[in-house]
Amino acid sequence: MTHNGHAKIQHYVPQFLLKKFGTGKKNKFFVYDKSNQKTFQTNSKNIACEKGFYDFELEFEGQPILCSIEEILSQLESKSNKILSEIIQNNNISKITNDEKFVLSKFLDAQFMRTNNAKINYNSIPKLLKKACIKRGIPITSLSKLDKTKKEEQVSFNFMIMDSIEKIATIFFNKKWIWILNDSKMPFYLSDNPVVSHNDFAEDIEDITTINPHAIGIIGVSTYLPITPKQALWLYCPVKTEEFINNFNNNSLYKHPIQEKLYKTLTSSEPIFLEEQYIKHINSLEIIEAEKYIITPNDDFSFIAEILAKNKSIHGRRIIIE
Repeated sequence: MTHNGHAKIQHYVPQFLLKKFGTGKKNKFFVYDKSNQKTFQTNSKNIACEKGFYDFELEFEGQPILCSIEEILSQLESKSNKILSEIIQNNNISKITNDEKFVLSKFLDAQFMRTNNAKINYNSIPKLLKKACIKRGIPITSLSKLDKTKKEEQVSFNFMIMDSIEKIATIFFNKKWIWILNDSKMPFYLSDNPVVSHNDFAEDIEDITTINPHAIGIIGVSTYLPITPKQALWLYCPVKTEEFINNFNNNSLYKHPIQEKLYKTLTSSEPIFLEEQYIKHINSLEIIEAEKYIITPNDDFSFIAEILAKNKSIHGRRIIIE
């Protein structure tokens, strides 16, 4: 993690992924800014990045040492880009090895944890806990450990990313991996918080201790990551995968064409072609979960405006502690 001539401007969405949504020699794409409803065109060098985003300072024998996890993340990006490029070329995910799948699982976890949205939420937890404790009458003197300086927040955030990569990656690895092919005129969008999740079975959750039914490890949750305007990764819940296959085989499901397609994909690992209504669902998640920027290969922002008008969302989701 030691600073050693790495980039000063550090991306929290890797450039190799951003470039896949660009067009022309300079790989330019269009961007919608949720914070001010403005739009502009740019390339991967100028978006989803910040100076020293992964830099932090430690002390050794009384001397400050500048450290960073930028190089570690860059190495993971390089390995993942190679694997994803092969998947894109083959247009099929069935041939990747378990080792390659675990590399991509670590990439997904790192991408999930490393964004500006994740940083804002992570750094807000001590403040929210302190506020909740004060509300419950816990003496303020016992809450001093919850206070952190900006330097301490930066150290804690970077160590959290590294600590989570191996642990949470297993959750992604154990899901059922599906390669989506976009069979509509609407392209996939990408955002500055691109790994998104949704639980289509949230209403079935009876455990009142479940704070967020859409969290990646909850039963029923699907996770998505658009890879190109026409291709995306879909990580389907393993419990619901087994349940769906059993119900389908037992003829307890009405076999709608989409269910037949899903069954074929879940049992063969072949890609699934999805129509516009399903592309809109994934794009709506990208729009809502975006902290600030939504990226699209064209300048049609009508669907983005429609979703934001319904959700009144000016930034990504925030952690709430009552």
